Amino acid sequence: MKTLLTILALVIFSITLNAQTWQWSQKIQGSGSLEEVIVKGVDIDLYNNTYVTGYFNGSVTAPNGTITSNTRDAFIAKFGDNGALHWFIKGGGGGDDAGNAISVETYGEGALYITGYVSYNDNLWNVVFQGNSGSLTLPAASGGTPSVPLMNYGIGAKQIYVAKYTLSGDPVWITPVYSYLGDVSAINNGAVEGQGLSLVASYRHTNGQSFERNVYVSGFFSGGYASFPKSSGSIIINGVLNYADPHGFVAKFSGSNGKAVWAKSMSDGTPNSISFATSISMDLAPTNINGSGSARGNLYVTGDYSISADVCGVSFSTGSGYDHGFIARLSPATGTAAWAQELNATNGNISARDIVAYPGMNQYIYTTGDFTGTSITLNGTNTAGYGDRDVYIYKIDRNTAAISASKVEGALHDQYSNAITIDNNGDVYTAGTFNQTINLSGNTMNTVNPGVFENDHYMAKYDNSLNFACGTNWEADFLQGTSWGNTVIDAVDVCASKIENTAYYAGMFFSNETPDFNSSLSAVSDASYVAKWLCCDCPPPTITSIVRPGMGSSATIYFSYPPCSNSLSMAFQLTHAAYTTGVTTQPVLRGTPSITVTGLTPSVLYEWLTQNFCGNASPLSHARSTQSNALSSDDNLQVKVYPNPANDAITVSSNASGQLEIYNILGQRVKAMNVNSGIDVSISTLDLSNGSYVLKFITIEKETITEKIVVSHLQ
Repeated sequence: MKTLLTILALVIFSITLNAQTWQWSQKIQGSGSLEEVIVKGVDIDLYNNTYVTGYFNGSVTAPNGTITSNTRDAFIAKFGDNGALHWFIKGGGGGDDAGNAISVETYGEGALYITGYVSYNDNLWNVVFQGNSGSLTLPAASGGTPSVPLMNYGIGAKQIYVAKYTLSGDPVWITPVYSYLGDVSAINNGAVEGQGLSLVASYRHTNGQSFERNVYVSGFFSGGYASFPKSSGSIIINGVLNYADPHGFVAKFSGSNGKAVWAKSMSDGTPNSISFATSISMDLAPTNINGSGSARGNLYVTGDYSISADVCGVSFSTGSGYDHGFIARLSPATGTAAWAQELNATNGNISARDIVAYPGMNQYIYTTGDFTGTSITLNGTNTAGYGDRDVYIYKIDRNTAAISASKVEGALHDQYSNAITIDNNGDVYTAGTFNQTINLSGNTMNTVNPGVFENDHYMAKYDNSLNFACGTNWEADFLQGTSWGNTVIDAVDVCASKIENTAYYAGMFFSNETPDFNSSLSAVSDASYVAKWLCCDCPPPTITSIVRPGMGSSATIYFSYPPCSNSLSMAFQLTHAAYTTGVTTQPVLRGTPSITVTGLTPSVLYEWLTQNFCGNASPLSHARSTQSNALSSDDNLQVKVYPNPANDAITVSSNASGQLEIYNILGQRVKAMNVNSGIDVSISTLDLSNGSYVLKFITIEKETITEKIVVSHLQ
């Protein structure tokens, strides 16, 4: 632990990258060797603003002022979609405090939540979480059962907290969680500790009209008990009396007032047993926001244990001296496990790091971590490793826990997979570190100085069947985490845009570094970075010909596809830009030989091109054609769509009956319904992520017209 002798200044540098894959990067570092700024978690909102949390020493100059830490304080920082720093705020007291994880609420008011720890010697009555226009003080300790002094367990001990903020950076509430022993005579320095390691915020539909706002937290505590404040009294969960071993927990808090709804300990009371709940995730809450159908929202947690554990009602135990992992699906209403599976390594240890649920209506979850030993086993499936420490990734059926796809990546020496996320197209992103060499599905990456002890960061993109798409690595050493070795430093998240398919990465430099992704972004020890990465795995096709019979009312466009290193069915955009009527785009699935645009009018000059989601474009192809394919009206057919962009719903009215369909940018149909002549139809868009869609209306006479619509959920 570093001691800050003199308050020095932290300086923040920003640079925009013009390279194909790196959209921007941001460095945060201290100006002196005794300072540090460590990013621990990252998430984004619906507008691709990036939020990070962690801890820092010293002072940070930001647009909202100069922020100075007490000793080591937690912080939250917000960056715009272009990487510009918007604000930087802190929370803490006189001891060492930190934020470990951050989660942005998907819908509703768009709040954000963090979890982490504060130190006992802060004097909890003086721990202040500051905002841009206000602050909150951590509530005072409350007794448990048995009642003991909660503040006298030594300066090394830590306590859990959960806090809610607005997206403007103002605290709404803070809830402390207290660990304590049952026998005061057993107290010693650092004997009691707790940390929140992960959380996920939910704004979910309970039926077609009602909503509930919650946040689910996982982590660990040590000692005999942990106390979670609820609306009246506390929820007490058990550890092991008079032992300082850590025990995993999961808990549900009301997003409205921060009070605990339920809490589950993973201790089974066995002395010397150890467990951690390292990550928690949730699948899409609503199935039908219009009111029909039932709401959905399952929780998924991963972690590890040794000797024994009780994972929300499912018991695990082992006679070996190795660490084991677990994955479980939990009820959000009660925290009870619907199923739980154990991860085992043959003659080795498991470090279960992260888990993520598919954000759409898909039935799969994805989890990652690393292991030592010769092989790893989950649900009866055994996969061999490469030696030393290797990376695992699993795609799992959320209902049955059956393995749909699996991947072990590695080489000689050590590789760590720290984080996993998934975008709305189903593409999977991972991030981690490796020593000397890592092999990702046949693609070998080496450190700058292979053959010596040196760690580099890597990140990779896979399709939803875990076929490798692309990846990169950069020179930047890595800090594994806390003394327990399972708090993620490198964090990963991905923007919700279906067009961009971008990932947002955050991590730290363990020593003086000049990262490969930006030679201007040199950093000192204990600095951090945030970066936006775009993986372009398939180049756009070339337009080979455009057939316009007699310059008539249709044009057929033919494509030629360049080689692609993977089998992803990646969509691209076909753009036709009339000089007078602007630009429209049409999604086309990769491999489609041609498309026909109908309903055209002669003598308008258009420029046609294809463009992938990295912004790479094919050469322009000229064709005289038409008005755009926008939904319109004429003497025979009248169709109106409003509002556009849409927030929670769009309304469609027509003087004809037919079928209304909405397609995402991959050409997948996401909604369909019948429309009767003269009757307005309201279509909810709350279950659609922000982005562009194609609305198609097909009359009973088979006349088809389309329009681009945009979904933009308000904050």
